Amino acid sequence: MKGDNTILFKDIIYSTETVLEETIEKCINNNLTFWLLEKKLDIDTYEDLIIATNNDKSGFYSKLI
Repeated sequence: MKGDNTILFKDIIYSTETVLEETIEKCINNNLTFWLLEKKLDIDTYEDLIIATNNDKSGFYSKLI
């Protein structure tokens, strides 16, 4: 981010399926430019990382451990 865009982080319920949608809506409503990158798995625990690594055909997650 190139400026103070703390508005993006207010009033969002995290760990829900709507986080991305709500964030995009806030960007649009505040005339902010954004780009969407390729989706990756959400890794919160070491076990998540092991699962991601075992299913990783690209080698992306294998580089993390």
